[in-house]
Amino acid sequence: MEKKIAVLAVVMQMLLCMAAFAEEHPVQEYYAQPAADPLEGFNRCVEGFNAGCSKYVLYPIGKCYTTIVPSFVRTGIGNFAENLQFPLSLVNNCLQGKFGGAWNETKRFGINTTVGILGFWDPATAWGIYAQKEDFGQTFGHYGSGPWFYLNIPLMGPSSGRDSLGMLLGVPFNIGTYIFGDYSMCARATFAGNDAMSNHRMLNEYFTTRRETYELTRAAYLCYRDAQIADFVFTPTDEKNEIEESMGYVLLKVRDAYFDWKGVHGRVQLDGAASKLPYTAWVPRKRDSRLMVLLPGIGSHRESSAINALAEMFVSRGWTVAVVSSTYSADYFLHTRDTHLPGCPSRDCVELEAALKMVKADVESRFLKKTNGASETVLLGFSLGAINTLHLAARGQEGTSSCVFDRYVAVNPPVDPLYALQQIDAWFDIPMGWPEETRKQRVDETLRKLAGMLKEKELKMDEHPPMTLDECRFIIGMNIRLSLADLLVACKREFAPEELSKYPLDYLKCHGLDVSFGDYVNNVLLKDGEDAAAMAAQERLTQLEGPLKAAGNVFVMHNRNDFLMKSEDMAWLEATFGDRANVFPRGGHLGNLFIPDVQAELIKLVEGEQK
Repeated sequence: MEKKIAVLAVVMQMLLCMAAFAEEHPVQEYYAQPAADPLEGFNRCVEGFNAGCSKYVLYPIGKCYTTIVPSFVRTGIGNFAENLQFPLSLVNNCLQGKFGGAWNETKRFGINTTVGILGFWDPATAWGIYAQKEDFGQTFGHYGSGPWFYLNIPLMGPSSGRDSLGMLLGVPFNIGTYIFGDYSMCARATFAGNDAMSNHRMLNEYFTTRRETYELTRAAYLCYRDAQIADFVFTPTDEKNEIEESMGYVLLKVRDAYFDWKGVHGRVQLDGAASKLPYTAWVPRKRDSRLMVLLPGIGSHRESSAINALAEMFVSRGWTVAVVSSTYSADYFLHTRDTHLPGCPSRDCVELEAALKMVKADVESRFLKKTNGASETVLLGFSLGAINTLHLAARGQEGTSSCVFDRYVAVNPPVDPLYALQQIDAWFDIPMGWPEETRKQRVDETLRKLAGMLKEKELKMDEHPPMTLDECRFIIGMNIRLSLADLLVACKREFAPEELSKYPLDYLKCHGLDVSFGDYVNNVLLKDGEDAAAMAAQERLTQLEGPLKAAGNVFVMHNRNDFLMKSEDMAWLEATFGDRANVFPRGGHLGNLFIPDVQAELIKLVEGEQK
């Protein structure tokens, strides 16, 4: 069940991006109006209730549960519950005329009930007999019934009128109804609780790292059910498709499954801000006095999986690590002084500098007071965070910074930020170049391929995926554009800045990704009389050449095939930093950070052992 939830979470993250095709792209129906929603007020309240239960009830209880109950026991309980659903799946396979699936389910039930000891183990899957689960909701859909209307159920999550009726009709076809008798409801609650608590981290990350989840949850659930009704099956192929190496970023995983639990949270109050800025810090068991502040890439939340993995890398080496969310994240921006929307690093770094100064002081007072503060400080930035890192380094070199670090390390900083945003827009718009008659089908299949890859096994960069290069790039463009849409909706909802006056909240909620990065720059960031070309020139890192070239404590790590870089920009970077630049021939944008040899080189840059 954990893998199924992982797939749903990925689809949830991707579906908002389909809003960009409001009039041109046929899959817009999946997001803008995936189903009638006459109970939207109630459903939104339930979404908030479920989010609160996930963060404040399920997550802490899940911590205890997964610590006490071994993984094989939790998996066994899930297998047992699934085995009890055999009559439901058998009947619905037959009702849909899928007699091969009915026979397959019968074989699985017989094997798992006997060899698997009442279904606690799943030898049938190991023997190549895979599940072909069907329910009454899928049967209704098979014969042409739509979802009727969207329904969000307290504690249970997204559903629809069709699927809720199907769930009720399925109760008599669950063996547990007869085995447990009067206690069947308790048994169902136990099975559901085991499943939810086993996946508490994933659910917490989903609700924590996004400001708005309602439209995303609704669209994702309905798309997920459509895929089930259509019997989409992921089938790896031997096609030699080239993979976009930037996708390797998703392979950054924590080694310690409990690492996220070890983080502590703090808040600092910036002058003029309406609320306190949150940060997350990790303190090593054997404390020394070294402090690192980590700045993530565009739109990344401080508690995302990849950021946890990067933090763990240095915490394991004795560093105290503090992380704030990206300047493009609502988790950061809504807690700063709302003088301007983020997007111009030369302006953003002034506010960021004040924030980092307070975060450093707070971490030192809370965790490093026994050592009289930090003996060594490092600012480590990735992507957009790397751009901010270099701006702060230049200010430090010029003597205008109020927050100075001993060492600055920038990983994959785009030299021309506006060119990088144009590249993201271009990758996001790749499907618009596909034939119109097959565009909807191909985008739909691309998302299902991604879901299938994550369901069956983890993506491996040494294998050729069942996706074309364009499809890989489309997925990357969607994921990055999602951060802008989330920021726009959150800002419009929280304080409605004048710059967003042309975008009504209802429009942003349904069509937020119609606002490209180019639109955002031209219509939001540029003030009256300002010129886009002048802004682009001002924001290029080449404007910082003097101080960056003179600073001996600033280091860069990059990849030559980073899609956010032009060849002349890479040449400038190498000329400016000389032997302080470590450039790999491949890796895309942040796509090789999961490789141990690359991680070792990064550690050398951070700890002063560079070539």
